[in-house]
Amino acid sequence: MDFLSSIDIRAIFFSRAGYSTSTRDPGRSVINVLQDISQLHDFFEVQSFSSIGHSAGGSHALATGLEPRCRAVVTLSSNAEFGHPNFDYFAGVDPENVAGYKQAILDPERFEADLIEELQGFQATPEAVKNRAPRFFSKKDIELRQNSDYAQIVAEAVNRGIANGVGGRADDIFALAKRWGFDVSALPVPVLVVHGQEDMVVPLSHARWIHAQVPNSSLMISNDYGHFGLFDWARNQIVEVVSG
Repeated sequence: MDFLSSIDIRAIFFSRAGYSTSTRDPGRSVINVLQDISQLHDFFEVQSFSSIGHSAGGSHALATGLEPRCRAVVTLSSNAEFGHPNFDYFAGVDPENVAGYKQAILDPERFEADLIEELQGFQATPEAVKNRAPRFFSKKDIELRQNSDYAQIVAEAVNRGIANGVGGRADDIFALAKRWGFDVSALPVPVLVVHGQEDMVVPLSHARWIHAQVPNSSLMISNDYGHFGLFDWARNQIVEVVSG
């Protein structure tokens, strides 16, 4: 936020349905974020904007590219769309995450119950962020989390996101485990797809799929980064896209 403000770019962050104090929208699809974004920009009287989304936020950022006021989209470590017969969605994904997705598809009630058991009442701390190193985090991901400022930001974001329950997280997975509800190849705006070669949360094949589907897109690949930290790595290119 401070960096964007320093170069006269107004940044508006919002919580998807079910996160923080945002009302849950059970059964939502990725496309449903389009109405939320339209209402948000009506409220702030925004005439034009660009969207940036990381991880699950990337697919939602792509959906906002259909809003007439949107002029560009940037995705960071974004998932591809689920359910395409010629794309292996789970190729390269850690088995633990594959199992979670499949449970969300086959037994959504059990999936959400397990998520509640895992996260209900949980409070993240910077030290916990530093010490968490699941096997699907890259070396760079783990290094980033050792930075105290970064760990503080992550802890605050996690606590804010689940302050009123895990509904937002559950609904994100449910939304990603089905078709998005729009044709990504019909996006009329330029899209910058940024991804890390070492991403073991969302493999690079997902970024290549998005790039192949979106006509007016460009792909940036970091050889060193994993799932996190790509905004700083691609900062200049991102600013160029959203300012264009």
